[in-house]
Amino acid sequence: MKSKKKFNWGVLGCARIAVNAFIPGAKKDKNAKVLGIASRSLKRAEATAQELRIPRAYGSYDDMLADPDIDAVYVPLPNHMHCEWTIKAVKAKKHVLCEKPMAPTIAEIKRMIAAAKKNKVVLMEAFMYRLHPQWMWVFDAIKKGKIGKPRVIISDFSFFFDGSKTDYRMDPEKGGGSLLDVGCYSVNSSRMCFGAEPVRVTARSHYSKKGIDLTTAGIIEFPGDRSTIFSSSFESEGKWSVTIQGPKGYISVTDPWLPGNKKPKLELMVNGKKSVVQAPAANQYCQEAMHLTECVRKGKQPKYPASDAIATMKALKAIEKSAKTGKSVKV
Repeated sequence: MKSKKKFNWGVLGCARIAVNAFIPGAKKDKNAKVLGIASRSLKRAEATAQELRIPRAYGSYDDMLADPDIDAVYVPLPNHMHCEWTIKAVKAKKHVLCEKPMAPTIAEIKRMIAAAKKNKVVLMEAFMYRLHPQWMWVFDAIKKGKIGKPRVIISDFSFFFDGSKTDYRMDPEKGGGSLLDVGCYSVNSSRMCFGAEPVRVTARSHYSKKGIDLTTAGIIEFPGDRSTIFSSSFESEGKWSVTIQGPKGYISVTDPWLPGNKKPKLELMVNGKKSVVQAPAANQYCQEAMHLTECVRKGKQPKYPASDAIATMKALKAIEKSAKTGKSVKV
């Protein structure tokens, strides 16, 4: 990367997560700047840039990728567009932070990783939760054996989504569905907590008329007779929680996914004694942006490499197959 005072971000598209979460978060990094935002409509890009005080607006994604001042690109596009535009971005020598899931298929993820490696740029999947201090504390507590070796995880992520709205989440051709949108958090965090890969899944889904899963629930089995019981849904008012159970006690993460800027509280039970742990406040979108910037400047790989996305997607695909066939599926 060229020597500059600030690390310049470009944002591909005016998605809600970009406008409401990533851009405000990235702006908190004193060493970086959100320099530009692109849309297929120049008018929309200009309006968003003016609203968020972003210096440059582009009327196409290609125009932004052609800007030599952009160092890295955030990709919040619909799932089915992740592969195409990530590859175009890395070919333009831009580092990429791509929203989860990195792509709807394993083949696409592998193509994205290969392209990033070939062009010698950093590619990172935007699972923002895992860089928040509360999860850093959880992973460390598990590593230190505070609750013993985890045996069971109960994980939920749901919210009510109005299916009448036009949105890629309701379109099976665009990588829609609750599993890929929010169920992926339960899969990814379980892999982190167990420090292992799933071996078998059993799941059931309730589908929309268009064929996307509105609700999916099931069991993810891990080596050593360990399991995660999970649910994801667009049909239920927000229930977000993770409880990690071990032989000595449990850790309850009461606001695991979107704690905002508050200091999240975790409940810790060890040998019958309950305590409350308060984690530091942090903007997790800023955390992930800062981490990618640090990786680029120091020439190191992300804490969670892009290849991690393959392992998560293998489990998600097995869950999809189990829900459709009604049978348990090996991962």
